[in-house]
Amino acid sequence: MSLLRVEGLKVHFPVQPGLFSPVRSWIRAVDGVDLEIDSGETVGLVGESGCGKTTLGRAIARLVEPTAGHVFLDGAEITGLQGSALRDVRRRFQMIFQDPHGSLNPRMTIGGIVAEPLVIHGLERERGARDRRVAALLESVGLDPGSAMQRYPHEFSGGQRQRIGIARALALEPRLLVCDEPVSALDVSVQAQIVNLLQDLQDRLGISLLFIAHDLAVVEHISRRVVVMYLGKIVEVAPSRVLVGSPRHPYTQALISAVPEINRTTENRIVLEGDVPSPASPPSGCAFHTRCPIAEKGRCDGVMPELRQIGPGHFVACHLAWDSPKTIVGL
Repeated sequence: MSLLRVEGLKVHFPVQPGLFSPVRSWIRAVDGVDLEIDSGETVGLVGESGCGKTTLGRAIARLVEPTAGHVFLDGAEITGLQGSALRDVRRRFQMIFQDPHGSLNPRMTIGGIVAEPLVIHGLERERGARDRRVAALLESVGLDPGSAMQRYPHEFSGGQRQRIGIARALALEPRLLVCDEPVSALDVSVQAQIVNLLQDLQDRLGISLLFIAHDLAVVEHISRRVVVMYLGKIVEVAPSRVLVGSPRHPYTQALISAVPEINRTTENRIVLEGDVPSPASPPSGCAFHTRCPIAEKGRCDGVMPELRQIGPGHFVACHLAWDSPKTIVGL
């Protein structure tokens, strides 16, 4: 049984009527997503900015209330939980945020920040035991507790602050970590250190990761499977090597061609024209057809493709990908 199962999840934000929009509308940030993560598995979630991947992660972590759909953790639905029931289940899933500076309280010491989840959930009530637990957590992420516990977030580098955020997320011994672009604000060398740290923690603790990012090179390195989102929907799912080596959706192919490589010339890159459509009024049919270089009129703009399996663990939502092995020649 999967550790996490998401069924038909939707998150729609209301847009209030105004001068230029007299009718109330909805921004479809997440529009019917199905997703599964096994115990000990890392699933990468990629897509352009505004595709809905962060909103999906926050909805799974119950930081945003879903409009519709279901989220199951260990087979039990957590979608409708509130109050103490939600607080109890939060011990099993935690979130690592994108901004390591903004996610830490500047008025609290590092010891207080890492200990806060233990205090809220009534764990390690004795001060000495709590301090020992905090010290062990800081050591597990590569920080010296002796010099770190009494200092404040502004005294640390970005990479060190992200390590503190990871230590805080691990305090409750969760089974799932939702990582919302945890390395995008860091230098390249520091990114590698944080990614290696997450992999090491996963190997030692057996936790599952939902790793949200826009850097496919990082996602390929850390993930077992990769999920590609566009305009609130999943358009392709595949094992990481299969997706990077044989992408079938034109959008996935464009994302991969945009990754810098020494041997790739600009002539071989797929440049998407136009802007991402508004999630308040998505196009009919396939949402990507307005930018797709091979879209067929009357088919792609008229019928929304469903996510179909085309190979072992490989799913794609594209009419043309079902017809031929490759959709864009030259990639």
